[in-house]
Amino acid sequence: MSPEPVQFDEHLQHILDTDEDNLQPYNQVRASSMGYCPRRMQVSKVNGNQFPRHVKAAAFLGSAMHKELQQHELYDDADVPSMMQFEGETFQTYRGDDGRITNITGHFDAIDSEATLYDFKTMSNLYYVQDGPKDHHEDQVQTYLNLTDTDRAEIVYLSRQIDRDNEEMPIDVEQHTVERDQAYYENELVPKAHDVRQWAEEYGPAIAAGEKLDPEVLDEPCDSFFCENEDLDPEVFAVDAVGFEDAA
Repeated sequence: MSPEPVQFDEHLQHILDTDEDNLQPYNQVRASSMGYCPRRMQVSKVNGNQFPRHVKAAAFLGSAMHKELQQHELYDDADVPSMMQFEGETFQTYRGDDGRITNITGHFDAIDSEATLYDFKTMSNLYYVQDGPKDHHEDQVQTYLNLTDTDRAEIVYLSRQIDRDNEEMPIDVEQHTVERDQAYYENELVPKAHDVRQWAEEYGPAIAAGEKLDPEVLDEPCDSFFCENEDLDPEVFAVDAVGFEDAA
């Protein structure tokens, strides 16, 4: 039986057409951003809706790929016993030192009968994750584990090299296990989320009202591509801010 035609481009177009360009509330931090540096989180928090359409397309590559995974049931490519797709959001509420609330939310992809979470990522080249997951992906999944009080997760990387001529989906897979580390999550990731929430509450309203984002109010840059670009033009920053090379 021949495979169904790939609908990747159609999925991507639909996601772009229905994107509402809404920024999340200042007190909400998503699991997918928890592994990034504070500076990157800050820029994305208040300027994310200014990213141009062609850059947003990079951010939504992973979403389009997930649609294909669901359509073709390619979860079978992973070593997964009786896996069920997860629907909806998971979240926890935390109170910061300033007494204010930070909501950390996320949506992982699936859970199996042995209570193992699964999160699927797409990569342009699996070489970069053959020795282990990317740090920011591991922090993202660590967040899922703590939000759901679950002990174990699998990050499943799939090649994004689609052979459109043959209408085949990717079959190359790298898979890595992540164990829950509650101390790291509570001592490193949650405080960072509080700091970003507090920063967004302070500077976000003025930026939403039309003021330009001042580099002086951002955290110090790290050595990432994102932070090494000092021009805060959204089109420059967006390429890395949304994960152009490795959207998931």
